[in-house]
Amino acid sequence: MAQSAKALSVPKGSFVFQQNDHVKGLYFLRLGLVSIVQYKTLKETSLRFPGRDDLFMEEALEFQVRGVQKKILLGRSGDESVFGEELVNGKHSKHSFSLEVDNYAVLICIPWEAILKVLEEKKKLFQAFTETLLKNLSKRSAWIELRMSMVQIDRFHVEIGKFRHLDNAAFEDAAARLQELMNVYHEVIGIPNLKEKRPTQHFDVRKAETCLRKINIAISSIIKSCRTPEQQNEVRRIYSSMAEELKGVVTGIRREFLQEVGEKLGMQL
Repeated sequence: MAQSAKALSVPKGSFVFQQNDHVKGLYFLRLGLVSIVQYKTLKETSLRFPGRDDLFMEEALEFQVRGVQKKILLGRSGDESVFGEELVNGKHSKHSFSLEVDNYAVLICIPWEAILKVLEEKKKLFQAFTETLLKNLSKRSAWIELRMSMVQIDRFHVEIGKFRHLDNAAFEDAAARLQELMNVYHEVIGIPNLKEKRPTQHFDVRKAETCLRKINIAISSIIKSCRTPEQQNEVRRIYSSMAEELKGVVTGIRREFLQEVGEKLGMQL
């Protein structure tokens, strides 16, 4: 396997691999700093005025929605980081993110063919190696999921903020509950390479469910305050695009709690 290893020197601004590239090997970062980035198409809303005479008429505003591809920074990693674990999920796996070099970086790349050949000969090593990679992959996937949720919710906050003048109290309440919900999610998921997650408690689940319920109430209040059907439709559209994301956050917190309870019961048995 050592004979198959290749040293890669990658200059600043270049990519080690791109999102959706096929996974070819494991990359061990020996020197430098890299950014984990993801490209995603997000919807943006803009306002258009039908005519000059209607500039002061709120009822005459028209909404235009367009898809914009955004480069989203998910995090940074330094020395001793490992990438390319996605192949443990299947032979045709692809990278779920791009790896961009912040400054000069040196990596060691070991092709997966060489790794699998050695692991096939040593069954016990194969099991331990696979378990380690799956844990790393699970941890990074959870972090990417958290970061993407935070990016989506930040955009939701900006989009819905265009209507805060209709019911400022409801907007402030929705914003506060959103922040509260994401704080809980942030704490129970944890941040790789920065701090460990704390144990998830039953009151975390209840708090998350309460936040989601109060966000729904606040958005309903804003919708009722809309002055035109166009405004109502736009607020509904913005929130409907985020409703599943917020439910997913609450589900993630509930899943963490149930998983930890299951692990504790298993240890006791």
